[in-house]
Parts: sequence; C-alpha cells; structure tokens
Amino acid sequence: MRRAFVSVLAFVSLQAAVRAGAQPHELIGIRAQGMAGAFVAVADDATATWWNPAGLPNTLFSAVAEVDKGDGFGFALSIPQFGVSFYRTPVNQIQRLDSTASLAPGRQDLGAAGIGLSSSIDQFGATIGQSFGEHVVVATTLKLMHARSESAGDLDVGALARFGALRLGVSARNLAAPTFGETDPLHVPRRVRAGVALSGRGRGSVNELTLSLDVDVTSATSGEDRRGISGGAEAWLLDHRLGVRGGAGGDLERSEAFGAGGVSVAVRKGMFVDAAITRGGAGEFGDRWGVDFRVSF
Repeated sequence: MRRAFVSVLAFVSLQAAVRAGAQPHELIGIRAQGMAGAFVAVADDATATWWNPAGLPNTLFSAVAEVDKGDGFGFALSIPQFGVSFYRTPVNQIQRLDSTASLAPGRQDLGAAGIGLSSSIDQFGATIGQSFGEHVVVATTLKLMHARSESAGDLDVGALARFGALRLGVSARNLAAPTFGETDPLHVPRRVRAGVALSGRGRGSVNELTLSLDVDVTSATSGEDRRGISGGAEAWLLDHRLGVRGGAGGDLERSEAFGAGGVSVAVRKGMFVDAAITRGGAGEFGDRWGVDFRVSF
C-alpha cells in the first residue's frame, strides 16, 4: 500500500510541470483556513471535494455551506466514496495568464495577480473515490468551470494514506490548467500540495487533537515565485461540542508570513457553526474571514 501511495505522489508531481498559482493559503474551507491551510492530510468533511478528494470516505455524511469575506461562497455534500460541490471564487484571487508587461497600450494595469477584476470563477464538481486495502484511498473530482462567459472541464486527483495516528495526503488540482477568455485571458494553473497529520485522543479536557503540516510541491509564478508552507493544530473540547484551531504559514520563496485561528461551536450533535480569521500575508491573500454551517456524522 505504501508503494501505491508513493506512485500516486510521483504521478501527480509529474503532471504538474506547469507552475501553479500564487496562493499562500487556500480560499475554501473554514476549518482549513483556521488551521492556516494545513488541511490536505486532514480533509475529513465535505470540503475534501476541494482540498483532497481522497478524504471523503472519512465520514458517513457531511454537508458544508460557507461564505468568505463576502466575495466567495461554496456548498459541498458528501457520502463515502462520492461527493458533489459548487464553489465560487473571485477572479482577483486567481493568477492571470499574462503579466502587466504584456498589456496593450492604454489598458489598465491590473497587477500581476489580476487584482481589480470583478468577475468570478464558478466550479461544479462530482467526486468519486476508491479504497485500496485498509490504508490507502485514491479519488478524483471531475469539474466544470465557468468564467469570462466560457466553460471548460477539469480534473483534481488526490490520495490519502492512514497508518494509525499518521495520515499522509497529496492533492493535485486543475490538471487541465484551463484558460478563459481571449482579450483578457484568465489562467487557472495546476497546483500540487502535500501534507502530513497526526491525530488522536487528547488528554484531560481535550477530546481529540490534530497537528498538521502542508507544503506546496509546485511553485507559482505571478510576478514572483511563491510556494506556501503551513502548519496548524485543532483541538476538540467539551465532548466535541467546542473546537479551537490555529496555525501559521509563510512562503518558501519570499519573506511573507500569516497567522490564522478559528472556532467551531456545536448547535446540536453533528451540527456546527465554524468561523475563521486570517491576518497577514500578501495583499488580497491576507486579512480574511469566513463562516460556515457544517453537518458531519
């Protein structure tokens, strides 16, 4: 099983030859944001459809509806081996294909990251997974993406290996790397991210404790190289009625750092309101907040 996991990791790494988008931390998943984006090996609710599709078999049923800073939102529903999702993310969080140096005379300088554009990317996804033995899951999300009045198909793949308290995950997103528009092209680049997590019963008043670390395998060019790294922790208290989390991240190519924190409150068994806030980072990637309503059994 370990050989199978390593083979998947090698495969997705080779498929990511094109440099990926410049994102110090992710835009989707309130729990993930509260852990500073260290979530690839955690991914145990419906947001696995975005973070790592191989995480879907970890829950019998999960549904998440979220909003983020008022300019993005998403919904995901999952059962073991299958999930459906819809996410809307603002274009000003996505890398542009062309740099400002290539803009035609008289065009507005929109910045290397495309900041200033008001449109968004809509993503519809269907996720399916397959277990290999007791330890390894491989899954994929088939996506239909829409932006700039154009649509394109794409594909995410992920793998997750569990050995007791240890979890190893890898996720490759946007393998087709589509481009939308002609006069003002928008490129959605490939991105490969790997993570490791330790999770188990806590001590004393802590019911469960998770520690995680994520790193971008690919580097992204958006004016400057960026490759993110994040570490996070999550603790559940009061018989899993209260969750607290925090983390920090930075960029392996630049001297940028950010911190994050979040909380979950159970409104009843299996139903939670999650909130997260991020401070720091670069420009539009920092100082974010988000809330969601999550059901998990």
